[in-house]
Amino acid sequence: MKKISKFILYIFGGLLLVLAIVFIISGTRSIKNNSLIKIFGKSYSIVETDSMEPTILIGEIIIVEEISYQEVREMLDNGEQPNIVFINHLGLKIVHRAVDQDSLGIITKGDNPNITSVDSTRVVESNLLGIVVGQTKAFGIGKFIVNSRSLIFLIAIIMLVIVLILEIRNVFKHLKDKKEEELNEKFKLEKEKLIEEQKHLLKKEIENEIKESGRKD
Repeated sequence: MKKISKFILYIFGGLLLVLAIVFIISGTRSIKNNSLIKIFGKSYSIVETDSMEPTILIGEIIIVEEISYQEVREMLDNGEQPNIVFINHLGLKIVHRAVDQDSLGIITKGDNPNITSVDSTRVVESNLLGIVVGQTKAFGIGKFIVNSRSLIFLIAIIMLVIVLILEIRNVFKHLKDKKEEELNEKFKLEKEKLIEEQKHLLKKEIENEIKESGRKD
């Protein structure tokens, strides 16, 4: 039971390490390319401004699916106004509602009632990232990340270091246990071999004594 528990902890630690590495790589790549965070086939983004309130609040995590530029235009033709994610002229990732279209592209605007004008950036095929298909407050995790980026980064680094230390410790312990098992097995074989040799010698001595007794008789 103890070995099974250790094995489960070892696997769990390995999974944590993999998830931490995946998250850091995905996050770094998304920041570098100003794209979405992609994990296990899903795309996510954390809303950082109030431009979409009350529809989408600051700190909410949105789930984004890829969609073609033509599909968004068709949705607008059908009277739909989807929330889309795109890169604006400043290179920033934006989530706003598609409200109209013209010859230059798709026109977007935030839902916040304080925003009275449409966005200056037109959405075209090259700067469209996807359509919002879901959103969640995730127990306030997203908002905490938005308000505490430096702290989150520090915690992530500390957790990664701890996981790495635990994994290295587990590897060395595993190697040590394996070495001890090999030594115990070797000792057992040597012991069995010695016992067999002693048995053989004892048997030979008994046979010799019997032969000597027979000659005397």
